[in-house]
Amino acid sequence: MAGTNHRRPAVTGGPAIVLVAPQLGENIGTAARAMLNCGLDDLRLVRPRDGWPNDKAVTAASGADSVLDKARLSMEAGATGLIFGRNVWQRDQDEALRFVARLTEILAKYPSAG
Repeated sequence: MAGTNHRRPAVTGGPAIVLVAPQLGENIGTAARAMLNCGLDDLRLVRPRDGWPNDKAVTAASGADSVLDKARLSMEAGATGLIFGRNVWQRDQDEALRFVARLTEILAKYPSAG
């Protein structure tokens, strides 16, 4: 079967997929389509360059509207943990190390309540 599988049930309480600073609405839409094909529906967006909602995301989603309809901007989504990741195009290792060092400083000011 080619295309988006609209019959696959969503994984309730499954992992959230977080896109940080996606540059194109099309990237959001294709991520939503892949998520729906895997049964995931919790999409969170951090600083999408072209704004949200986005017509190009809807077009690229190819029917994964249910994922886009539930998508939330990060400030509305809340957080219960921290995951740090990088993409393959980020070449400046020094910048990454500075970021991690600064993040460590910030987190040290707010020890876990647990």
